[in-house]
Amino acid sequence: MGNMNFVKGMGAGLIVGACVGMTLMPDKKRGKRAISKAVKAVETILGDVSDVIGL
Repeated sequence: MGNMNFVKGMGAGLIVGACVGMTLMPDKKRGKRAISKAVKAVETILGDVSDVIGL
């Protein structure tokens, strides 16, 4: 159970970081692309971490 909390916290941190980075970007069109890339990166990282810890 503690491992899943870690994974959730890490995913939330990545999403918050992506949102902060997106707000600092000057161009709106890049924002949508950044969100898409951030979501894909979070999915990949969460999948890798859950595989490593055996969830």
